Amino acid sequence: EDVILKELIPAVQTNFCTWEDRDGRAIGGISRGGFWAWSIGLRNPALFSAVGGHSAAFYPDNAPASYNPMALARTARFPPGQQPRLWLDVGDQDLAKETLDTVREALAGREIDLTYTVIPGGEHTNVYWAENASAYLAFYGALWPKTLADLPSCLQ
Repeated sequence: EDVILKELIPAVQTNFCTWEDRDGRAIGGISRGGFWAWSIGLRNPALFSAVGGHSAAFYPDNAPASYNPMALARTARFPPGQQPRLWLDVGDQDLAKETLDTVREALAGREIDLTYTVIPGGEHTNVYWAENASAYLAFYGALWPKTLADLPSCLQ
């Protein structure tokens, strides 16, 4: 987390012309990367406008409750206007599905919006993720400008 928040993001913003606010930043990951993307995203909603997990490995013993998306789904609070857009997807043959169902139910019980997709026949494999990569990218960029003129001035 420190590498992403304290090293990677500042280095990218220092060395490249980037859109430097939460509206232009998303975090997501596959499997355990989805676990950590959700952990970081739910605890830092001022930094990310979208948080995604693809076959996220949400297991109760992966981290203490204060960092674990399974617990954070029941406790995370978002300042007004800062709930990130949330995405989870999983194949119906993925062993992680049950834990994603648990997170979905916890969020629904708190009336927190989530895009949750179960893909028939999908497994916890590179093939599954490759087949769905375009949907992931479409989710992250859904609200980003589509024309050069609408981007921050350094990006034009």
